[in-house]
Amino acid sequence: MNTRNEQMAKKILKRRQQLAFGSLEVNVEQTQPAEDEEGPPQESCEKQKCDADRPHMSFIAGSDPETCDASDPTSDACEAQQFDIYTPRFLIHTPRSPKELKTLPKRRRRGHRVRLHIYDVSHEPVVQHLNQFLAYKDAPVKLGGIFHAGIEINKMEWSFGSGMESEISQTGVKSSVPTQNPQHNFRQTVYLGRTTLTREEISMTLANMAEEYSAEGYDLLRRNCCHFADDLCRRIGVKRPPRWLLRLAKIGAAVDEVLPEAVRDALPW
Repeated sequence: MNTRNEQMAKKILKRRQQLAFGSLEVNVEQTQPAEDEEGPPQESCEKQKCDADRPHMSFIAGSDPETCDASDPTSDACEAQQFDIYTPRFLIHTPRSPKELKTLPKRRRRGHRVRLHIYDVSHEPVVQHLNQFLAYKDAPVKLGGIFHAGIEINKMEWSFGSGMESEISQTGVKSSVPTQNPQHNFRQTVYLGRTTLTREEISMTLANMAEEYSAEGYDLLRRNCCHFADDLCRRIGVKRPPRWLLRLAKIGAAVDEVLPEAVRDALPW
């Protein structure tokens, strides 16, 4: 019987290859015959019996499997239909082209976009002219300037300042509409990439930073809105803000360290 099973398997595999089944593996199990296993093979194959066995067979849609001919009971079709043929169904991953990826829903794309919005501090023309001179937008090298910065995540802009302290909350972290901060003049946007954190993880990160960055702890040279933006980008795993954003504050902090205490106390920061 083992020899007979092997012959049947070879015939079935050959037939499946002709029907474009060659790339799939076929598991063949012999059904239990009504007669004794040592008895003679069936002498006839009625069409009704072959049709009854057909639900056990799985074919590709559009193929025309060979039917059993009662006049030839030894044909491949009749012998094949005496076995249960199980063809597993697979979920096939088809790589998409870049053009197709652009049409996918945003929720299926990986990560949340993060943008840095840069402002000229206040609406004073003097500050805008100074920043224009020291850090022209299209210049390959920027010296620095007096800037305010906010980080946009999930269509909300987050920033740090000294004017948010209240009886309810002591935090200096606040949110606003992107590029619409009413206290400063919008200058430009820098794309920082995507964060792999979930919405819950982003919310937890912002909550922790709201506790750490109190309005009372705001320092114009050492702990300002640009320092907050740099720290937030580091925590959510995206590119850091450009170095020129903090360059003037670092220079001011270095100069402040060497000034006499009396002069330092007289300065606005």
